[in-house]
Amino acid sequence: MQSLRNILRKEGVGDGRVVYQGRKAYDRGGDCYIGFLKPLIGPDANIYACCGVQYALEVPSRDLPEELCLGKAQDILARSALPLDGSRCVKCYYMNYNTLLSGMLKSFVHKEFV
Repeated sequence: MQSLRNILRKEGVGDGRVVYQGRKAYDRGGDCYIGFLKPLIGPDANIYACCGVQYALEVPSRDLPEELCLGKAQDILARSALPLDGSRCVKCYYMNYNTLLSGMLKSFVHKEFV
């Protein structure tokens, strides 16, 4: 990513809004909550779990796979509150987010402070 950044800047291309994010580290998917936090709405007007769905499956489609579609954008308010079963995602770049979001949804009892 650094070499790309250097080339763009050398050529005078403004990169003030660019997020340079490498894609080397990934995990196998699990319960997927990232689609609730920052879903991808594709040009087909469907909602997808994340921007990484094109690389997520065993054989990357480099497209928006139907099996990772969460429904139509127009139906976003009627969407199920259940997470996507992301176990089919071989490459998940958002498992840290999913773990955190999952933990935030759990009920817990506070111990009394002494």
